[in-house]
Amino acid sequence: MSCSFPDLNWARQALLEDGTAEVLDCDGNLHKFETHEQSKFWLLEDEFISYENMDVEDEREYEISLSKIHPPKSNVFYVKNT
Repeated sequence: MSCSFPDLNWARQALLEDGTAEVLDCDGNLHKFETHEQSKFWLLEDEFISYENMDVEDEREYEISLSKIHPPKSNVFYVKNT
């Protein structure tokens, strides 16, 4: 998954009704987890951060403008600086 900012990689996290979770990574690989927390831990270990929680400090660190980013649509996204 990509966007107008080529140095950002996106991952989509899907929380399923049975309590399991899936992560579609930027390489198109689907990873399955027994719980939401396991999938979140996996994303954080791979240096993704929650897009919804990004702020002015992240804009400076990643040298981006959040107001110019139009991410793919999903319930939960994480981003990784490449």
